Amino acid sequence: MNYSAKLWRGASADLFVEQWPGGGIVVRPDVVGAFFTSRGAHALASLQEAAVAWELAEVRCGLRELLLAAFSPDWVWTEAVWSLSGDARRRLEEDPRYGQLRRHLGRPVPGAQQAEVLRAVMGLVQRYGPLQAVRGQVGGNPLSLHATGIVSYQRTPHPISFLRRWVDRLFPEGVS
Repeated sequence: MNYSAKLWRGASADLFVEQWPGGGIVVRPDVVGAFFTSRGAHALASLQEAAVAWELAEVRCGLRELLLAAFSPDWVWTEAVWSLSGDARRRLEEDPRYGQLRRHLGRPVPGAQQAEVLRAVMGLVQRYGPLQAVRGQVGGNPLSLHATGIVSYQRTPHPISFLRRWVDRLFPEGVS
């Protein structure tokens, strides 16, 4: 992916991203994505240090947050990612619940089918651990949302409208 932005939340988030040397995207005035890919190996650590100085909070994504994105009507879900390798990865891929999930990939998941997908994902999470990321497409452009609060995408235009709708569902109250 060409763009990777760490999501941050706070009253001064939009001002922070204006000052951040790597730049970023303003999803809402209180939620921003700060770019860090062009700043070297220690970029994420420096970004975290700077954001804390601005009193921003990291946006982290658990199962609820990742599924809110994946179940969006704008989202075409292409992959669910677990941190597994070897035999554990093989067991995941052979699990019937993974097969249920895979049947819904490649197209938006309508409301009537979300319960089936949710049951499959919850069973997989119980057996294989937390979901690390969801990958999909928004408007035909690849996009990944990671549990770490990093959003990655291939090209501009930046997926601001999708991210804003997602963030509005996560934080409807705005800055607390």
